[in-house]
Amino acid sequence: MGGPPLLPAKDVEAVQRWAHERTEPELRDRMRVEVAVAPRSLTIIECSFMGYRDDWLRVPSAKLGWNGRRGQWTLYCFRSERPVRYEFCEPSANVQDLLSEIDADPTFIFKG
Repeated sequence: MGGPPLLPAKDVEAVQRWAHERTEPELRDRMRVEVAVAPRSLTIIECSFMGYRDDWLRVPSAKLGWNGRRGQWTLYCFRSERPVRYEFCEPSANVQDLLSEIDADPTFIFKG
């Protein structure tokens, strides 16, 4: 009864690779970027080690929502801990378009 996965596997892998590349190897024990996978979205989370045992501060910085009917990704930013559609980037079938917008960050909303 499982049915096909809702998110394109190649896009999930691309976003996970992108997140891994955002942190220098020598800093990964103190900071990193993670991707939380949900049935219809990927949430990019910036993580900072707080210094005690396994105590990490995890702050969502962007969300990529998948519309399977249209075959498009939509970019969301976070305001008051809630995802809000990012109005400066149109939905795209190419997840790399959204990752490029996050990297460029022209509105300074994705990076603290």
